[in-house]
Amino acid sequence: MIPCVQTLAHLSQILQWPMYRKADTSSILLAGNQETYKLLEKMIVSASSPYRSKRIHIGMDEAHSLGTGQYKYLYGERNLFEIMSEHLVKVDVMVRF
Repeated sequence: MIPCVQTLAHLSQILQWPMYRKADTSSILLAGNQETYKLLEKMIVSASSPYRSKRIHIGMDEAHSLGTGQYKYLYGERNLFEIMSEHLVKVDVMVRF
């Protein structure tokens, strides 16, 4: 078994709580934001600590509206692929433990 963590979308449950509301949309994290990566680091450590495996599945699918909410307001309009690629690089660094 290996842990699986959503690292971009499908996060409406956690994003409903005030301390985690810094998001792009109601279910997508705010890419490029320092608080996002602090949260992801906690999630990755929590999900992977019960396992001996060094492998982890980082879900980043179905982020269709990435960059269209708070991200667009803060950083301007950007190409979806560029936003996701930059986010993936940051998450990749976190999971290489």
